[in-house]
Amino acid sequence: MADRHGKTAGPADGHVMIFAPLPILTVTAEDRGDGLDIHLHAGGQGVWQARMVAALDTSVTICALFGGETGQVLRHLIASEGIELRAVLGTARNGAYIHDRRSGRRVVWAEDPGDPALVMIDDACSLIEMPDLQPVDPRGAGDSMTAGIAAGLAAGREPEFAVRLGAAAGAVNVTRSGLGTGDGSAVIRLLPHIRLKPLPTGVEGVDGQRQRRVVSLGELAAEVTEQ
Repeated sequence: MADRHGKTAGPADGHVMIFAPLPILTVTAEDRGDGLDIHLHAGGQGVWQARMVAALDTSVTICALFGGETGQVLRHLIASEGIELRAVLGTARNGAYIHDRRSGRRVVWAEDPGDPALVMIDDACSLIEMPDLQPVDPRGAGDSMTAGIAAGLAAGREPEFAVRLGAAAGAVNVTRSGLGTGDGSAVIRLLPHIRLKPLPTGVEGVDGQRQRRVVSLGELAAEVTEQ
């Protein structure tokens, strides 16, 4: 998979290892009009991150604990997604939850969706500028962003590129149903539209020299919002 400059987001020699203590089994029930449609998927933050890493053509391994009937199902589901699995068998059963979409209504929780996305690389703080997209489900955006950053760094790319790749992966994730999902080619197409805008890190001193100031992320986010 390559960007518009012909550079790949995840070369064959890049690899990501994820420790996911206890993946969960997700069961989704939907009404397709002609009857009940049931989907089984592996879930949990580690799995969602691994799914996006794999979508970015970067090899990924999950080390996780599996037990009970749910654990048996999860092992097959994860392996079927092209994710290398290092399974540790235990007596504790993996959890599961049911997401019933048959009512036609969906309840989604997101933390501070209006706040700008900020990143600090070394001592430089930047605003992550992204195009406006129509959200479908904002859950899992952070996991997809983490996965994109990991894939970029595993590919040996510079931190700025990795952050932009992560932001694109998170943005693509919110435009579709399914946590940690997204087409890797869609992420690469969105990448040129993700920019890092440097933010001022100092104030003008009495001697004309810029002096360092200390602000919290909340204060910095408030200043960016006002701008």
